[in-house]
Amino acid sequence: MRMLKFWCCLFLLITGFGLMAQSADNSVRVRASLGSSAIQLGDPARLTVTISAPARTQLGQTNHEVLNQSEGLELIEQIPRNQSASDPTLIVHEEYVLTSFTPGVFLVPPLSVDYELPDGSRGEATGQSASITVTAIPVEGNEEISPIKDI
Repeated sequence: MRMLKFWCCLFLLITGFGLMAQSADNSVRVRASLGSSAIQLGDPARLTVTISAPARTQLGQTNHEVLNQSEGLELIEQIPRNQSASDPTLIVHEEYVLTSFTPGVFLVPPLSVDYELPDGSRGEATGQSASITVTAIPVEGNEEISPIKDI
């Protein structure tokens, strides 16, 4: 029983230090999320990018050009940056509207942003990639498609 108490106390002590270290983290994070993971041909898909950083961090432009270079996807609109908080953490939101005219599963490449922290250190933060499924227009039921009519 004493050994069990010892291990539980040790575990709580270690995880407590982990949480303290995590709260003092000065890193910049990029998180991207798709409004929908599946669309039909030509439908819009909203990609929301959230950048979180310590207060007073200088952020560069997001490398959204990679969205146009991605096979099968087209960037149709870029919505300007919106800052929702600045102290103690800077939180910035960006939105992009994507579409595709080719059916299939496509990779939305990871976006990155250059930054300069208040202490002068510089770096680049990169988000994660996502996938989107583009389907052709669905055909209802088991009806056969009629042949083309002569003019």
